[in-house]
Amino acid sequence: MTNLNITPRVCIQCLAAYNAGALHFEWVDADMGAEHIHERIAALLASSPVEGAEEIHFADTEDLPGIGEYSTPEEAAAVGELVSEHGQLGLCVLREMGDLDSARRALEDGWEVDSFEDYAWDFARDQVGDNDFLMGYLDIEKLARDLKMDYYTIDLPNGGVFIVPS
Repeated sequence: MTNLNITPRVCIQCLAAYNAGALHFEWVDADMGAEHIHERIAALLASSPVEGAEEIHFADTEDLPGIGEYSTPEEAAAVGELVSEHGQLGLCVLREMGDLDSARRALEDGWEVDSFEDYAWDFARDQVGDNDFLMGYLDIEKLARDLKMDYYTIDLPNGGVFIVPS
């Protein structure tokens, strides 16, 4: 899958400044690790227009599915690292699977194909061999429909399919 320009980022915002009517925030690359995010938080709070500021929240995110306003820097970094490593595919799988552990397992166990019918053809060839005579009798659409019941499939933006064993 083609990786578009994906940079998982989180917008950290100083709550004390926000409550005082000022916007004091910074966009931070989430794939740089939790320590980097903690460093940027400390720098943001130290430069706050409100003296003694000590709380932040994530005001916004880019390419970080599942990360919300009060997620931890560790959670943001873990999702950011997965998205950075797997790109568009990682984003699609994470959005579909719903949580980081399930997405990691799916990315380890799954594979990408142009279409599920292509996978069905490959499966049939593995079973029958290169016997074109027998292959001519197969109804690939029916085979694909039946095979799909044994897999979790994720439609990808490029038209392909990511297949995860059930």
